[in-house]
Amino acid sequence: MINNPTQIVLNFAQYIDWKAYKCSNYNNLPIKVKDFVHKIENLTNTPVTMIGTGEKNCDIIDLR
Repeated sequence: MINNPTQIVLNFAQYIDWKAYKCSNYNNLPIKVKDFVHKIENLTNTPVTMIGTGEKNCDIIDLR
């Protein structure tokens, strides 16, 4: 809140649920990860726009 972010990048989503590992589509994410994303957005009033799902640069879901 101090930094007044306009968007959030959530990295390592696979640690929330390993079924998210290497996932490349938001619709295919496990419900546990989606619930976490919604919780972060609601608590911070800031959208999560990118979700990292693996160790490589290409393992990302871009919601922008």
